[in-house]
Amino acid sequence: MAPKLTLTPAGPGEAVISWTPAPPGFVLPESTGLAPAAWTNSPSGATNPTVVPANLSNQFCRLLKPRRGLLLAQPGFAGGSEW
Repeated sequence: MAPKLTLTPAGPGEAVISWTPAPPGFVLPESTGLAPAAWTNSPSGATNPTVVPANLSNQFCRLLKPRRGLLLAQPGFAGGSEW
């Protein structure tokens, strides 16, 4: 079952993002735009719940569980593989 994201107001200029259930291994990438998106992991990492700024004009978040063992293209290697 995929976790459900919840966004609630916190202090001035802040919001709390949480997810339930809270299985291990999820991170919270964020981006200020979607075309093209430049996702970076939130400074909170996998902390649940986490406080994020709510005073930006655009702020996008997604909950992601990175795939383990994925090899990206390397010199002399044609393609990817999972272990």
